[in-house]
This record gives sequence, structure tokens and C-alpha cells, in this order.
Amino acid sequence: MGAFLICTSARPARASGHALNGLDAYAPLLAVLVILGAAIPSEFGAFVPDRDAKFLLGWAWQVPLPMAPHHRIIGGVDYIVGDVADHVRGRIGYRYDRRYLIGGVAAAFDNDGMSWSPEVGVKFLHFDADKDALADPSLHLLVRANVAATFDRFIGLSVLLGWNVF
Repeated sequence: MGAFLICTSARPARASGHALNGLDAYAPLLAVLVILGAAIPSEFGAFVPDRDAKFLLGWAWQVPLPMAPHHRIIGGVDYIVGDVADHVRGRIGYRYDRRYLIGGVAAAFDNDGMSWSPEVGVKFLHFDADKDALADPSLHLLVRANVAATFDRFIGLSVLLGWNVF
């Protein structure tokens, strides 16, 4: 009986144009956000490895997990202006994000190898009144430490002001 139903109800596959499952109306907005996210730094501030602070520009991206939108996978690249030895640092990690609070940890990579990068911050100036929306454009203030992978040396502290979409 099951085989009969499959054979009689089979139809040729056709493209429906709805590959994004209802999100196709947001495709132009998502394209603009991707372009802006790659071109415009999302964070700026200071990196303080010792007594002399250095200006930092950061490009950070976060992707909410579909089954748990407050949990995010993050990635980013920091450019430290004026630091000849380690002027570029990459990060990948985890962030827990509520409407007003941010916390997480990432593995950071630069010329010296891997380090840990815990962070804590606050979000403010929300541009969307719906606190339960997946997209929550706002500004944030982060404090991020860099600690050696063996936890035996403090590398520096970053204080960053930035913007986010999620």
C-alpha cells in the first residue's frame, strides 16, 4: 500500500524559489549586512598590554544558534594599530547574549600562538522594541582579557565600544 501511494503521488521536482523558507524578503537586507559587516569595523577601542594603550579596530561576527538564540558562535579579527609584532589577532568562540548582558570566551590566535579571551559586556541603545526578536540591533561595551593558553601570563585587556545586529 505504501509503495502504491509513493508511486502514484510522485511528481517531478521543480524549483520553487523559496529556498530560504520565508526569509527571502530579508535577502537584500541580509546582503547589505554581510557587506557592511565585512567592510566596516564593528568594534573599536583600546588594547592595553602594559602601561601603553594601543588603538584597536575589530571586525566581529556572531551567529545565534537556531535552537537556542541566546547562545552564539562568534568569530572576529582585531587590528591593533601601532603594534608591529602582533598587530592582527583572530578569535573564535562562544557568547551568551541576553538583551542587556554579554558574556563569553574565545580562543584567540596571533603570532605568539593561542590564548584565551574571556569577555563580559553590556548592550544598550536597542533599536528594536521587541525584546524577544532574534535580531536585536544595539550598541555594546565590552571588556575582554587575553590570557596565555597555559593560564600563567596575562597578555592584555581590551575595552571596546561596538555595534551588533543580533
